[in-house]
Amino acid sequence: MYLLKSNLLTFCVFTLFQIGNAFGQYGYNNRWSLEPGVGINNAVKPYSPGYWSNTVGVIHAGMGVRYMFNNRYGLLLDGSYDRIKHDEVSIFSNTGTSLPFKSHYFRTSLQLVLNLGRLFTFENFTDKYSLLFHLGGGASFLKSKVNPNTDRMVNFMFGLTPQIKINNRLVLFVDASFIWHIYQQYTFDMYSGVFERGFDGFTAKGAIGTHIYLGKHATHYDWVYTPCFPDMSYLEDENRKLDSLNQAMRTHLRDDDGDGILNIMDDELDTPIGHAVNCRGVSLRKIDSDGDGIPDFFDKCIDIPGSADFDGCPEDLYTAYQRNEKNRVGKDSTELAGRDGVGGKDPDGNPIDALNGGMGGDGSQNSSGGKGGDGSQNSSGGKGGDGSQNSGVGKGGDGSQNSGTGGKGGTNNQGSGTNGKGGSGNQNSGTGGKGGTNNQGTGTNGRDGNNGDAQVVTSKEGLTSLTDIHFLLNESKIQQNLYPLLNEVVALLKANPDANIVLEGHADITGEDDYNQALSERRSEALRKYFLSQGIDPNRVQTGAFGESKPKFLNTSPKGRALNRRVEIYIKMN
Repeated sequence: MYLLKSNLLTFCVFTLFQIGNAFGQYGYNNRWSLEPGVGINNAVKPYSPGYWSNTVGVIHAGMGVRYMFNNRYGLLLDGSYDRIKHDEVSIFSNTGTSLPFKSHYFRTSLQLVLNLGRLFTFENFTDKYSLLFHLGGGASFLKSKVNPNTDRMVNFMFGLTPQIKINNRLVLFVDASFIWHIYQQYTFDMYSGVFERGFDGFTAKGAIGTHIYLGKHATHYDWVYTPCFPDMSYLEDENRKLDSLNQAMRTHLRDDDGDGILNIMDDELDTPIGHAVNCRGVSLRKIDSDGDGIPDFFDKCIDIPGSADFDGCPEDLYTAYQRNEKNRVGKDSTELAGRDGVGGKDPDGNPIDALNGGMGGDGSQNSSGGKGGDGSQNSSGGKGGDGSQNSGVGKGGDGSQNSGTGGKGGTNNQGSGTNGKGGSGNQNSGTGGKGGTNNQGTGTNGRDGNNGDAQVVTSKEGLTSLTDIHFLLNESKIQQNLYPLLNEVVALLKANPDANIVLEGHADITGEDDYNQALSERRSEALRKYFLSQGIDPNRVQTGAFGESKPKFLNTSPKGRALNRRVEIYIKMN
């Protein structure tokens, strides 16, 4: 039995220090403490007839070593000594005098420690007081000069330890513990044997002492507070509904054939890759607007019937435009107004320099010159088409994204019409295009475009939510697959010139508050720059940023955090 008890104690000590070695290197708070204390004891039973001890024994000393895994749980290895003496009349007792004896009681135990102060959030009302609970067992020994034998017992105990914090290294404690024995062979006076079975001994002790905290960090786990957040579990059902709605929107707003038209508006869901399409997503190779048998994609005169030999145009028009002989264009050409160029293509849709807008088509005989193509990505807009014979107008294309300049206005010939207005430069330092030159008339040159500044959101009154644009972690760059959706918003704004949009940037809880605020500002600014690059007036775009302060979903899961990395788009109809 003695060997079994010794091995059990050795195993407990070894386990405690192995756990300390495994976990002690982690965390940013101290885990270890030394716990010396002194106090009183009361050995309650058993005794031989005529023997008993003082109600309160005045000699008790103990020492413990404690290790905390976190701010709630830990292990304590401790030991103590108590002198148990016969009862006599004193300030502690007036029950008479027992027969004389003196015994020496030794105990060691391994105990689980619960930090009740943290479990019950004492920090809500105090930062100086706390409470520990300990529970465990070990071995006890009883010796006396009147008996050559040593009584060896197994003990089970529990206790409460109130704490008073002095500073980050020192705490005062008061402890009350209660101890039961099994296998106790002798009475506490050591004169008689004990023949009871089960818990055959009981003693109690009280102690006062200090917890001395060890470690290089400023704070011990006894006083590390767990932040208390409001319970938002009631929002889980609502969040699941919103997540389901979000997934449904993503399905409806996909562009499966990659033609730039969302599925919900696409009349042709399987357009081959690379085909140009109309606003309904149908390939121009399948459309013949003028009914001459030549698809619009290959037809240079999509509104006038022609022949395949002349790229879909009448012969006289084709020849005149090939030779640039405007005075030889026939009467039928009055229907042909100059066509708008597009970024990177000429008026007929053929690729040119990818960094410059196409040149607008030329109008003739009372027709207007086409608008110059829009330049993009730091490039210049195309030159507006020339109006001829009276009042034609050629409007310059828009330069966009940083330092692009608007296209030059078209030249007005033989009349007094107004020359084309320069396009607006967008996003930072772009400038408006130069107005065209007026020939043989008194037209007015176009004025420079303006650079727009962001407007701050002040109210959501009258706003209608359109959609959320989501971003990757720590990113403010617009994801490529979201441009078709943004283009739909652009089309909506252009179809409703009195409408304004509001962009609200947000972030998840990853990172510091200041960083998340700046990140949400960059996200809303990225969308503002894109809308301005598409020709939206800066005065129609308002922005705001709220960092991590307004989560739409719980930040407790990766999916919730991903949905919180967003810019909310609202529209206001004036």
